[in-house]
Amino acid sequence: MSRIRNLVLLWAWGVLSVGSVVTFGAPPVKLAPALETALRAEIVPAYQQGNAMLVLQKFSALLPRLTEPQILAMDALLMENDLPGVGRIIVDSRLALVEQNFADQLPKPHPREVLLACRSSGGASTKRSPGA
Repeated sequence: MSRIRNLVLLWAWGVLSVGSVVTFGAPPVKLAPALETALRAEIVPAYQQGNAMLVLQKFSALLPRLTEPQILAMDALLMENDLPGVGRIIVDSRLALVEQNFADQLPKPHPREVLLACRSSGGASTKRSPGA
């Protein structure tokens, strides 16, 4: 009985400290080559150059098709390159465009984009795109 109690306590600690249940030993999701190429060759350069509209257009096309593990894999790839995660990049891009009076030209956010924006709003970005 105490073993079950310890497992329950360990699970509860994981939920409270990490925010989700951690599955030990689960292999990380590898991005499909086309998705990784789109991220590295199109989205990251556009973000670094301050092209917020292109960033938003690319993510708006991708987000409805992505799974949560794919988004987490994209976050990991971005963070390996000292960039903020997908949610923070989307928030930075939308804010930059609103500040430049392009609010009426923005694509309507997908529900997943809204969720990512809410998750990322916990802290300010340490890296903002130039011109944002």
